[in-house]
Amino acid sequence: MDAHNQIAQRTLRLEKAAQTDWDIIIVGGGITGAGIFRQASLDGYKTLLVEKNDFASGTSWGSSKLIHGGLRYLEQYNFSLVAESIKEKSYLLTYAPHLVHPLPFMFPVFHNDRKPLWMIYLGTWLYALLARFESTPTWFSSQKLLNKIPYLRAKGLTGGVLYQDAQTIDARLTLSSILSGLQDHAMAINHCMCLAWIEDSSKITGVRIQDGLTQKSYHVQGKWIIDATGPWQESKYKDRVAMVYSKGSHLVIQDNPFQLTSAVTMFSPEDGRVMFCIPWLGHTLVGTTDEATQETPDHVETTAKEVAYMQQTLQHYFPHQTNYTIISAFSALRTLIGSTSKNLSALKRDHQINIPKSGLVQVYGGKLTAFTKIALDVMHAIQKQDGSAFSIRHHQTFASVLDVEPLRLTAKDIETLITNEMACSVSDILIQRTFCNLRLADHGQQYIPLITELLQKHFHYTDQQMHKQVHDYLQKCIAIDQLIKKESKA
Repeated sequence: MDAHNQIAQRTLRLEKAAQTDWDIIIVGGGITGAGIFRQASLDGYKTLLVEKNDFASGTSWGSSKLIHGGLRYLEQYNFSLVAESIKEKSYLLTYAPHLVHPLPFMFPVFHNDRKPLWMIYLGTWLYALLARFESTPTWFSSQKLLNKIPYLRAKGLTGGVLYQDAQTIDARLTLSSILSGLQDHAMAINHCMCLAWIEDSSKITGVRIQDGLTQKSYHVQGKWIIDATGPWQESKYKDRVAMVYSKGSHLVIQDNPFQLTSAVTMFSPEDGRVMFCIPWLGHTLVGTTDEATQETPDHVETTAKEVAYMQQTLQHYFPHQTNYTIISAFSALRTLIGSTSKNLSALKRDHQINIPKSGLVQVYGGKLTAFTKIALDVMHAIQKQDGSAFSIRHHQTFASVLDVEPLRLTAKDIETLITNEMACSVSDILIQRTFCNLRLADHGQQYIPLITELLQKHFHYTDQQMHKQVHDYLQKCIAIDQLIKKESKA
């Protein structure tokens, strides 16, 4: 077989998948599915994961890139969620240090803010207590804070508090989780759609899947089928948990125009929602919004209203720095457990696992920080049904992935992304693997000729197929550029 023929290798893997009786089949290659895949594989289960697009191409790519305890959940007295999130943060800092690193947060407080400085300071000490004093908060006077962040609004500033959380590259963490689980008994395939559940006597026993690259269909059988598709979950489930879709949007601002040495926690002047201004891969990330939406997860777009909302918050906190350039924006849907969309901030960010009579394991809600805990809970729910011993947390370092923080993209890098990290398309490389679409003013168009050459080498794509991939990618970029250009003029 041609060593460069990735299509032939995929076909062999899919044929093997169809001939295997799997213990667990996971549908959905976001962070939830990836975490379950890693846990199940390390537990020794024969595990298959399929994802209809690329890994982390939805919600798990469009997050705020934070691994955090959720300081704001203390306001809701949700101490258990905060404690759980802090524990998960500590685990990821220990076992994924190449992808999760500490990040200081400055919380400036002004007169007429909904919480006074002393209360914020007390809250951060409670946060530190729940974290067993891994770090402690620092009180800043207004002058000391302005020395640290010179562009911060001085009028009404009473001071601030510095506390610690963590940051990640969400799509890279998702991929690392999947690579950590790849074994002889575990397989993960992207661009492979779930067409239908296979039923036997009202029990779901398998999945009919289709390779998105060849359009060939296969039947795969498994004892347990897990739906970890998040916003893509079927609304027609009879026993479906009540869910609300929340849309989160972000801006990417070129370089570091606000001269930040830490992230900044902000309140929106419009509705009081907590937002962040975060140093990220050499740029500045601003967000997130939290809007109930009826948009479908495959077609989520940032709106002019959302851009204006985030810029309003920046203007409120950094009134003397208006000379900045928005280079990109992105949006994704989150699933929240609840039956009302009137006050999304009040809805808990917990997760829930449902196993109806059909046997289909449905995973709802959750947050990026808690993905390994969600995976454990899913395995425990299955093992409880089986009457088998419960899984334990694996103290094993997450798999290495290509370091994309210093953006270079040589031919060797692209080869690595294709052969080691399962990238199959222009978008896979420029969006999920490297975030070029967000980090570069040209959205990585400079790399497209080299990428297309190497993709054709490895996948034997026709010129027509390659042209479509490039066209589809550029259309996404054009839509964002038009939005940003319009708002810049406004």
